[in-house]
Amino acid sequence: MLRINSALCFFFLLLLFSCQDKKADISAQKEYYFSLNRYFQEEAKRLSSQSKPILKEVSRNSSTETKTVEIDNWEKEFGLFIESDINKLSWKDSYREVVNLDTLTYVSIDPELRTQKVVVIKNHEKVTEIRIENKTKNVLYNSVEKLGYLPDSLYSIEKQQDVVFIGNNKYRITGVFNP
Repeated sequence: MLRINSALCFFFLLLLFSCQDKKADISAQKEYYFSLNRYFQEEAKRLSSQSKPILKEVSRNSSTETKTVEIDNWEKEFGLFIESDINKLSWKDSYREVVNLDTLTYVSIDPELRTQKVVVIKNHEKVTEIRIENKTKNVLYNSVEKLGYLPDSLYSIEKQQDVVFIGNNKYRITGVFNP
């Protein structure tokens, strides 16, 4: 019985220390570049609290639909922006940073990375515009995405896909604030 209790105690101590190490690693995780994830999470919270309608236009190839809507889930609406975050430990040396006055530009050194370019324009430390270019190329499809965001003015997503056996498709989503 003493052996079982000792083994259980050892197991729980081991588990406790391994969890603490993981927590320490997560809290010590450094942001090497501008955090798109954090920025758009904060924007999603801010916009959700305002509940303002936007004029949203969605088009696929030559078909377009426009309507005024209230976005229920801004985090989901900003999903492609959030997924474009380049702050992963394994990518810490994968982007070249260029600073020019109030403009930060991150350009991928690795052509295999999905997010190839991020441009963040600020005015006195306040973000005024974000532009993102994503590219994906594999055996089944090629995809190019251009994302743009002007806080409280406009967001846009343009996507061009070339899918094997299906062909080319162009998508565009534009949201205009304060219609």
